[in-house]
Formats: sequence, C-alpha cells, structure tokens
Amino acid sequence: MSPHFLFNSLNNIYSLSLVKHDNAPLMIEKLSDILRYLIYEGKNEYVPLKREVALLNNYVDLQLMKKLKAEKNISLNINGQINNQKIAPLLLITIIENCFKHSDVMYNKNAFLSIHLTIQDDLFKFEAKNSFQNKNKSKGVGIDNIQQQLEHYYHNNHQFIIDNNNGIFNVLLTINL
Repeated sequence: MSPHFLFNSLNNIYSLSLVKHDNAPLMIEKLSDILRYLIYEGKNEYVPLKREVALLNNYVDLQLMKKLKAEKNISLNINGQINNQKIAPLLLITIIENCFKHSDVMYNKNAFLSIHLTIQDDLFKFEAKNSFQNKNKSKGVGIDNIQQQLEHYYHNNHQFIIDNNNGIFNVLLTINL
C-alpha cells in the first residue's frame, strides 16, 4: 500500500477533525482496520477471502469520504459466497489503489470506477474498470508486483489481462482457487 495513500488519509482526517466533522472518527476506524490488516494478515500465505473483501470495502469507503466529483459513479459489487475461500493477501488492493490513483474520478463528474468480484464454486473473477485521462505515462511497480504474486501463488491457475483503450483502463483477473 502506498505511503502516499496513508499520508493523504491522515491529512483528510486531520482536516475533518479540525472542523469536528462526523466522518473523522469513521475514517480513523477504517484506516485502523486497513493498517491492522496490513500488519497482521499481510504476512500470511493465504487469508480468508472475506477478510480481503473487507479490506477492499474499507479502502473504497475511505476514498469516497474524500468527496470525489464522480462519487456516484463508483461501485464495488460482490457476487457469490466469499465465506469459505482463501486468497493470497494484498493481491487485489494494489489494483484498486491504482484505479483510484490513475482515474479521473477526483475531478471529472462523468468519470467512473467499477469493481466486480464474483465467486462461482472455485472460480474467482475480479474485474476493475476506470476512466482516465492521460496525465502520467510513468510505469510503477504495482502491476509487476501483482504478476509476481500471481506466478508465485497461482502458477498456472490464473489469467491476468490488462487493457488500456479509449480512456478506459480494464483489469481482469481470474483464478482457479
């Protein structure tokens, strides 16, 4: 998880606390849950999918508390039973973090960010799409790290497809759990 995210979250909480905004305690709780997960669950080989989904929900909730221009066009949908599966930790958060970081949801009211996670039997499908406007062409390490994790944990049991076309960035990850 990006130190930049932590810094921004703390600054947002600080600003809200100065005006005694009702969201400040909730943001602290969500950020605490995220950090607790990183410290205690992030070092495990596999974690319950249910916990990984809770991490994603907390992250998206924190982002939505920033009052983004496209707030109404941001969605996280979970379909299927997530109670019995396990997954490598912190695999999905990098994708979602990149969606928010590189999208235009902060300043474009027509922008969108859509995240769908579906479990059907032992097939895990995760798709994240976001609009963007070309600003920065630098390549980070996030995607490379995800690919390394997938190769390590799910050697021949995954498919990871990235499509960047016409102002839409799309990531599709399928794993045979």
